[in-house]
Amino acid sequence: MTARRREEAAIDVPIAVTAIDGEVLKERGITEMRDIVAQVPNAVIQDNPESFNVFVNIRGMRIVDVQAEPNVGLYRNGMYMGGHRANLGAQVDIDRVEVLRGPQGGYYGRSSIGGTVDVVYATPKQQLGGYAKATVGSYKLTKLEGAVNLPIGDSTALRITGWSFNQSESELYNETLGEYVGAYTDRGFRLGYAVNLSNLSVLWTVEKQHATGPSMRTYAPFGIANFGPVSTPETPELIRRDTRSDATKDQWYLAQAIKYDVGGSEISLNTSYKEYKFDSIQDSDQTAIGPEQDSRARQTGILRDEKTKSWFLEAMWGSKGSGPFSWMVGASYFDETFDFARTITSRRVTPSFGIQTALIGFPNAGTQVKTKSTAIFVTAGYKFSDALSIDAGLRYSKDKKTLAYAQGVLPTGTGNTALDTFFAGLLAGPYPTYAFSSELNFENWSPNVSLSFKLSPELNTYLSYSTGFRPGAFNLSPTTPQTIPYGQETAQNFEAGIKGNFLDGKLQASAAVFYMRQKDLLLAQTTSLGGVDRTYLSNVGTASTYGVELELNARPTDWLQLSASLGWLDPKFDDAVANRGLPSQQVLSGKLIPYTRRWTANFYAAVDAPVTDSVDFVASAALRYEQGGVLGDYYVIDPYETMHKIDLSAGVVINKKIRVSAYVRNLADEHISQFWFYNRGTNTSEGRTFGIDASIRF
Repeated sequence: MTARRREEAAIDVPIAVTAIDGEVLKERGITEMRDIVAQVPNAVIQDNPESFNVFVNIRGMRIVDVQAEPNVGLYRNGMYMGGHRANLGAQVDIDRVEVLRGPQGGYYGRSSIGGTVDVVYATPKQQLGGYAKATVGSYKLTKLEGAVNLPIGDSTALRITGWSFNQSESELYNETLGEYVGAYTDRGFRLGYAVNLSNLSVLWTVEKQHATGPSMRTYAPFGIANFGPVSTPETPELIRRDTRSDATKDQWYLAQAIKYDVGGSEISLNTSYKEYKFDSIQDSDQTAIGPEQDSRARQTGILRDEKTKSWFLEAMWGSKGSGPFSWMVGASYFDETFDFARTITSRRVTPSFGIQTALIGFPNAGTQVKTKSTAIFVTAGYKFSDALSIDAGLRYSKDKKTLAYAQGVLPTGTGNTALDTFFAGLLAGPYPTYAFSSELNFENWSPNVSLSFKLSPELNTYLSYSTGFRPGAFNLSPTTPQTIPYGQETAQNFEAGIKGNFLDGKLQASAAVFYMRQKDLLLAQTTSLGGVDRTYLSNVGTASTYGVELELNARPTDWLQLSASLGWLDPKFDDAVANRGLPSQQVLSGKLIPYTRRWTANFYAAVDAPVTDSVDFVASAALRYEQGGVLGDYYVIDPYETMHKIDLSAGVVINKKIRVSAYVRNLADEHISQFWFYNRGTNTSEGRTFGIDASIRF
């Protein structure tokens, strides 16, 4: 694995890290980051009800809002993919996924405060081959994916990957508009071209993705008040909305990785470019009650138009070989431009103009956040003996963020100046008109140090200290200009662990205990402005998290593979206050950090047993258990329901090439709430689904 930015055996890495094999993901039909991270102890992903970001939570550190940067470092083939609207693309044709737990600021830098997820895609090899796979499943699901690897000459190769996923129905149905809220499409391709010479290797990657789906997946179990009238309670299967839930995502990704062997050391030059566009419409009031049904009600929608462009550049020079001293120096630069516009449509009864629609820029088109981040880093290690070694690193990061922001009531487009004047006065309280510019600068030193002692060649122990930070930024749905900026968040982690290979490699086991101290923890809060509830982000104080993690992987026979993991967390605020100085102020000290599980556990068993010389029976069973914790950011709070997710599959493999299997996911048909809005709307995990997979290797 490459957890420390260099290739080494997992047992030698003094970090709690889970490596997930891409072949296992392919066989299980896993193509979403949610299901990948769910295999890791003390890691969860909340289903994002608004389809923006990947909401990864490792050891209680999570992205707290769709407007915040992630606090888990997201990487593709070792290149940073974070920033606003972090999106790792389709999880297709993967070699492996490495999930590092705990702050990784020294090795990875910005945003790696809770950990790091590095998705390593399959790269071109000097061998002709490939695969194709088709899936049909519940709700008219069809999935096609495949890859072909083409050697070109003695030193170059091309890999072409493509996918087309389509689901035309879904569990959640909007009976008002006849809309399946969960139907989606995801199509794209990836090209990899590699050149491998005696002392030089170059890899170019190009990827295009186009996806459509719901902009908001929620239901109202208690009904929702729409300025007086209350909607009928809903279920995870049936809702009523009078505004569509549609989103479109387009992404281009280009990358270049160069490695040059200079004799005893290696120089790496990495660069990537991402362009990401998102458009959506959603029902903000989350009801089907309009002004025609009740004069007090308002049909409120949200239109979003977003675009992100980012560059990442990194240069590293490090040692090679097995000498006692290892080292690496490097520098990186990240540049991102995030354009964000959100238009609120509020259709209501007016005293003099009948039913009309007000338009509010929240913010207006032209709002933009620019990020420029630079870093320099150094790592060094020394082996005192075959048993004892020490490693240390230090990274200096500097972030500059600039904001151009404007909001306010917009003209209705009717040409009726009296109507425009009426709405401008009526909505000036909750949506004051103003423009705001700001610049924030953040600096951070992220040290890390670890001490390893091998009790035997196959049993390693370690002590480590690591740090991480997430830079501050801007609220883009503020209550006042004063609440737009928020500060950076930092963490310190103290950890002890043990890793071992036993029974001639048939059993691998690891354990870790840790204490993590968090400072200036970021939390979503809500307050009222002009009679409208508004959510914003703010640094609320300090927190501490204690935890334990266990992992086991075993192959007792050639035909049976077993794995299990267990995680326990005690994540609590130490000295923290939400909505400080406001009437809604809350003291959070001693309370649980929200959206974090107390217990997580996984069990996986896979069988691949020969039936005849040409036919093998294959089957798998996976259990994901999550228990404890609270949902909500303390403006609304509920217990986190216990999850017992069971996935099963069984089939045959013919001639080691053709695989056909049937699957059921979420056998118990559990619906676990993942998120609560302030109005008591919620979204849940998907219910039970069935399907058939067929694949061929060539």
